[in-house]
Amino acid sequence: MSMSAFEELRQEHHAIQRTFGMLESALRIGPEAWPVLRQLCFSALRQLQLHVWREERMLARYDDGSLERLPAYAQESHRDKMHDLKLIVHYVMGGAPAMWKDVAGALNAVIEGVRQQIEEQEALAFPLLERTVPANGTVNWIDEPPILSGTLTVRQAVSWYPAVRRACASLGVDLLAEADETLERIAWRRGLDCQELLTVLRQWASTSPELLEADANGHADLATIGSA
Repeated sequence: MSMSAFEELRQEHHAIQRTFGMLESALRIGPEAWPVLRQLCFSALRQLQLHVWREERMLARYDDGSLERLPAYAQESHRDKMHDLKLIVHYVMGGAPAMWKDVAGALNAVIEGVRQQIEEQEALAFPLLERTVPANGTVNWIDEPPILSGTLTVRQAVSWYPAVRRACASLGVDLLAEADETLERIAWRRGLDCQELLTVLRQWASTSPELLEADANGHADLATIGSA
């Protein structure tokens, strides 16, 4: 049985929280974890971008004006925090471990902000909007599928590209037990380069429109994140 679109958004919230947990573990290790932190920041950005793209369409489609009565964080997507994370990615990709303190402070502010938004949305906004979803509980609301990337979960990849199911099966991917694992992690577990895995999956998938790549070129100072 297909899950509702709002249930999918909750699943994505859970995946984002897991990534944040890994980021916090890297932050606790200290500057020696800079290479790991850099990769995790980039993965978190791609994950958040895809989620914001989907979530904003849901909020726009099913809001009948009820959201105006809720706290600001419950009304909004995570776009503001996504832009903050893009700035952080800009610094960690071009910076050095000497910037650790500034990056850690900004990153903690983003994590705290997104978590607050998630809590408000799931407690207040989602239950309110779900009452306007058609009675069958499923929604065909995706305008166009995103590009196959390492930050997609197995569930998302198979949902948007059904032909990928056979490719996953040939690689021994358990479509139930590993449904919420990212393709990056699937590749790592099997000793594959992620790009090699994606090349194989794209050969199976039919050609479709792609999301634009992230533009992580920020111009603000890290100190401005979380200071508002």
